[in-house]
Amino acid sequence: EPAAATALSRERWELHCAGCWARLRGTGKLRCSRCRLVHYCNNRCQLVDWARAHRSECAGLPQLARAAEAEERSSGYAGLAEDALLVGRLVRAWARNAGAQGALEALCHSPSPRLEQ
Repeated sequence: EPAAATALSRERWELHCAGCWARLRGTGKLRCSRCRLVHYCNNRCQLVDWARAHRSECAGLPQLARAAEAEERSSGYAGLAEDALLVGRLVRAWARNAGAQGALEALCHSPSPRLEQ
C-alpha cells in the first residue's frame, strides 16, 4: 500500500487511481473532465477524491503541472508539484482537524534536505 504522498507524484497521475491509489489497468479508467490530469478506476473513487482533495486542487492543477515541468527543466528539481500538493493537503487537513496540526508543525519546523539545496 503506497503512502499518500507517493500517490501525489506527477508520473503516477496517469498510472494510479487518485481515489484509492490502485494501479490502473486497461481502458476502463476515468479522467477528471475539468483538469484532465488525474485518473480514477471508477465513479465511486472519483466522488470520494473530489470530496477529500481534488475539489480544492482541480482548477490549479494544470498550472501547477506546467510550473513543475518548467522548474524541473531549469533546475533539475523534480518535486515541486508533489510538494505543493502535499502541503496543500496538510493545511486543509489541519483546518478540518486539529489533530493534523502536529504533522503540519513538524513539516514547518524540521529542516528538509530539498529546501536547503
